[in-house]
Amino acid sequence: KRIQKIAISVPTDQLAKNLFNKKAEDWLPTIANEMVDLWSFDPPWGIGVDSYDRQQKYDGDWTDDRDYAKKLIEFCVPHLYRTLKDNSWMFTFFGIQFYSDYRNLLEKVGFKVYAVPYVWYKPNKVGAQNDPSRFDMNQWEPIFLCAKGEPRIFKQAQGNVLSYDM
Repeated sequence: KRIQKIAISVPTDQLAKNLFNKKAEDWLPTIANEMVDLWSFDPPWGIGVDSYDRQQKYDGDWTDDRDYAKKLIEFCVPHLYRTLKDNSWMFTFFGIQFYSDYRNLLEKVGFKVYAVPYVWYKPNKVGAQNDPSRFDMNQWEPIFLCAKGEPRIFKQAQGNVLSYDM
């Protein structure tokens, strides 16, 4: 099973073909207001993961330093809110150490953010970590569930821990 990075409804096939081939800074401003049914936003976390876990996978074309991540998130979040339809959801991954700052930013633009994050548990997580001789490997990621308006959950009485392989 795989969690998609972005879910968006668009009026033309051409926009959908081009959407994923552009930087967020270029294409987010071009999306009309209240056009998106659901956002799944997985920005750089600003925790330096590029220095130990991603460089080999992306041939060095990956930036996860704190300043870059902060600027990108501050740029994207207002656009994500603006483009999301009323009574819709966004879920967004984040570095747990930025819980307060990120939640404050999301709420500042208008999102209702549920205080207890969802957790994506990754039972098959393997690979590099900061220093495996000093730290255990994180097998989970926090996710904020954010609402614009008053959306409803279709499948009710479910838990907030999602167990999916990477």
